[in-house]
Amino acid sequence: MPLVPVLVSVIVALGLMGLFGIKLTMVVTIIPVLLIAVGSAYGIHIIGHYYDELSEKGMVIPTRTRVSAPSPACTPEEKTD
Repeated sequence: MPLVPVLVSVIVALGLMGLFGIKLTMVVTIIPVLLIAVGSAYGIHIIGHYYDELSEKGMVIPTRTRVSAPSPACTPEEKTD
């Protein structure tokens, strides 16, 4: 599951490079490898943090809220007055 966003980011990055006419060179071919490395490490970190929180607190909803807070894609909007 954590690899889905990583693969999407690789496809988007390569698609945008093709759209803007960026030629594949030795340096540019490193970009997908770096995206996969960083994205999978981040996914492993988030899942590990989730399981640590879950084992300490034992509640799924508060744990999900605390763990997903750093990620803007997963965080529900909070109303601030």
